[in-house]
Amino acid sequence: MNKIIGEAAVSCYVDAASFLIMVLLLFLSERLRHRRNASLKIFYLLSLCVTVNCVCPFVYNAMYMHTAPWCHTLAIAAKTLRECIVLLIVVLWLIYVYRKLYGEKKRITPAYRLVFLPFAAFLVILIVNLFTGIAFTYSPGNRFQPKPLLYVIFAVEFIYFAFSAVMVRYYDRKAMKTRFIRVSPLIVSIALASSMQFFVPYDLGILGYVAGITLLYFSMIGEIRFVDEESGMYNRGYLSYLFDT
Repeated sequence: MNKIIGEAAVSCYVDAASFLIMVLLLFLSERLRHRRNASLKIFYLLSLCVTVNCVCPFVYNAMYMHTAPWCHTLAIAAKTLRECIVLLIVVLWLIYVYRKLYGEKKRITPAYRLVFLPFAAFLVILIVNLFTGIAFTYSPGNRFQPKPLLYVIFAVEFIYFAFSAVMVRYYDRKAMKTRFIRVSPLIVSIALASSMQFFVPYDLGILGYVAGITLLYFSMIGEIRFVDEESGMYNRGYLSYLFDT
């Protein structure tokens, strides 16, 4: 029993550290505070969602092995909120990649909007789960009990993350233009953190999102050399880059 509670405590420490990292990123970054173009605004929303999502696992991990009815309700509500926010993160990520590839002012095509339909269905499922437990439940001791439907949602979310990498690859081959966007930091970080949960007894899922967003932010810093933040157009540094390569 003490070992199980200790594992939940470690998970809470990880969640608290992740929250602190995201708060520092949001409030100490001058670029994110000013948000001069659409891509930075979307990235800011992504970061904000990840920050809020650090609180959710802290709440349901803190409720572990508590048997009071309100603890059970709070754990389910926190887990549901987390999964809903993850859906929003995936949607924002796809919009972010689209903006970075096709320009700040280009409207999202109707065909691309169809990509988001499954997320509306998943959102309904998560809300219904609050009353039916079709996706996941919690035991009286607030031990998490996932069901197959939740794994389906997880799989689709990761497929969409992989789809963003395919988008970038396709653009590089067909458009004959250089776009300074790196999708691998977020995707690889989430994949590694999710994989680690099969080998360690701690909840490390949120750590993948935090590491991915942080690495993505630092990769964006290099973009300053080539892209004007106000217009999103290439600057003289990009011309020098082309001549040098």
